[in-house]
Amino acid sequence: LNAWEVTERDRSNSNIVYFIDEQENFERHFKQLKIESTFLSSYSLFEHYFQSFTELYIDYFNLLLKISDLSGNNFIDKSKRYLEKVCLIDLSSLNDTWNKISSYQKIRNKIVHQNGYFKENERNLINQITQLEGIEVNRFLKIEFTDKIFITEFWITFNAYMEGIIHQTKLKISNYT
Repeated sequence: LNAWEVTERDRSNSNIVYFIDEQENFERHFKQLKIESTFLSSYSLFEHYFQSFTELYIDYFNLLLKISDLSGNNFIDKSKRYLEKVCLIDLSSLNDTWNKISSYQKIRNKIVHQNGYFKENERNLINQITQLEGIEVNRFLKIEFTDKIFITEFWITFNAYMEGIIHQTKLKISNYT
């Protein structure tokens, strides 16, 4: 055989290697897609509950100032400021949890607005985000979800924050009545 000729066996083995590579590629991308879409859906759910909860305060305390009256585009930040400044809820005990939520928010924004890519000058942000479990930033500066623990940790953080607000609400209502 000439060096450039490929035998049928070589061609067959090549196809097998190709399909194995494609299967591994599919599994990695599908895992990434599942975790990413679950995270984005979960984050939207968090925003919804946080907004609804804040609106309950407006109704309960019969407040004239609305969340939309505050400046800014970031709804969860506005909701937090509203609870602290207008409803006078002390959320300082939840600062560590809030910082984690802020990291998740940055991840969400990177996925939604930049398709998961960072810029070279965002190394501090990359370092902050990669402190979370189940997430990495690859050599192309793109977010990669490595484990579903990322979602579980987000849910735990989300739940802890909402429970903390409920606890502070109970304290506020008991002082209010």
